[in-house]
Amino acid sequence: AMVGGRAKALYEKQAKERQKRKPESVVDNCPQQNNGKARDKAGEAVGVSGKQIDRAVKVLNQGSKELIAACDAGDIQRR
Repeated sequence: AMVGGRAKALYEKQAKERQKRKPESVVDNCPQQNNGKARDKAGEAVGVSGKQIDRAVKVLNQGSKELIAACDAGDIQRR
C-alpha cells in the first residue's frame, strides 16, 4: 500500500493530462477507456484496495519518519 500511495501522484498526473487533451478519435473519447480513480488504479497496480492507498497516503503526508519507516518495513499493519 505504501508503494501505491507513492505512485498515486503519477496516476493523478496522467488523469489531468488526459483531461486537458482534445479527443482525436472516437477511441480517445470512449468513456470505458482510462476510467477510474487514481487511488483505485494505484491500488490495482500493487494489489491492494483504493482505501488502503488512501490510508497509505495519509501516513506518508502526516506520519512521522519512524511511522513511515515502520509501515514500509511491514512492521505495522491494519487489523
